[in-house]
Amino acid sequence: MKKIAFSLGALILILDQVTKRIALAHSELLDGYHGYPVIEGFFKLQLVSNKGIAFGLLHSMEGAWKPAVLSAIALVAVVVLIVYMFHTPDREKAVFVSYGLLLGGILGNFHDRIFRGEVTDFITLHWGDSFAWPTFNIADAAISTGVFILLFSTFFMRGRDSSSNSAALLLGAFLLVQNPVGATQETTAEAEAVLEQVESGYRDMESFSADFLQAFSSRGMSSTEKGVVEMKRPAFMRWEYRHPEHKVFVADGETTWFYLEEQNQLLISPFDIEASDSPLLFFLGRGDLRSRFSAALVNGEEGIFVKLTPKSPDPEIEELVMEIGEDDFLIRRIVIRDPIGQQNEYILTNMRKNVHIPWERFEIELPGDVEIIEQ
Repeated sequence: MKKIAFSLGALILILDQVTKRIALAHSELLDGYHGYPVIEGFFKLQLVSNKGIAFGLLHSMEGAWKPAVLSAIALVAVVVLIVYMFHTPDREKAVFVSYGLLLGGILGNFHDRIFRGEVTDFITLHWGDSFAWPTFNIADAAISTGVFILLFSTFFMRGRDSSSNSAALLLGAFLLVQNPVGATQETTAEAEAVLEQVESGYRDMESFSADFLQAFSSRGMSSTEKGVVEMKRPAFMRWEYRHPEHKVFVADGETTWFYLEEQNQLLISPFDIEASDSPLLFFLGRGDLRSRFSAALVNGEEGIFVKLTPKSPDPEIEELVMEIGEDDFLIRRIVIRDPIGQQNEYILTNMRKNVHIPWERFEIELPGDVEIIEQ
């Protein structure tokens, strides 16, 4: 039975490393936040990294000794596992299966820590937008299954003495705690510290321009638009959509003008920037996201991901995620989900800070026959 356990462990190790390599080779598809849906609303592939141990513990802890400590913990787990393996009677077939799963899983994640400094996770199970199990990998699945078999055999299979039962329980608890069960959120304090740096940067910025991509999705329907955004303090914004159709949205803190070229319409609406709680005003150095939202870091393949959840029920926002550059703490992407499942995503590229933007850019040139609709 020991040979079977070692063979199963080797198989899990190979399968784990092969699937991780495939995931890393397709990192452009397995985006750190959205992922690649395999079964819509239930199962997606999502590449994230875990630098800690179980449930992301120690993920943010830095130090030259950290890899050595985590590797030592894994080696201790392997030694403990092998010792129990040689003290288990051959008749305990289910237990040896669990030993094989545990051995392969531990070594799979141990390999990641030694050669990459972090564990690669890429499988996410979720129920729509209401629940998501922490992202995991083949090694994690093998460990979880092995612990379950071990505990099940302890509680429900007869013929084992009390000392063997106690040993199995201690081993199962130790192995489950030691190994990653997926990459999860960091503490609120760390996320708020990141937001504070972001807020400081935008408060000191007089203007900026950037290329943007806006992607909207709702219940199977989706659309993508591209253009250029320009913002200037204290309250001026211009969103010029250039593809697939030309539209211009301008705001000055009191009024908004939205020109739809194909429809030849101009929509005019009052806009009180002081009363608005739109998260996009964050770009103008306005608003305090920390007072309105609970914040947590979310693991991503690059950059910093901050997840914001309203502290009180919000009819327009259920969840907001910002991707922030690690070098300059500028916002690269904002994803806004509402309570009915609609999602708006804004991706900013070619960010240019404190550029000269003529005031004429916050005016719209209109044809003489435009239809004006005041709202």
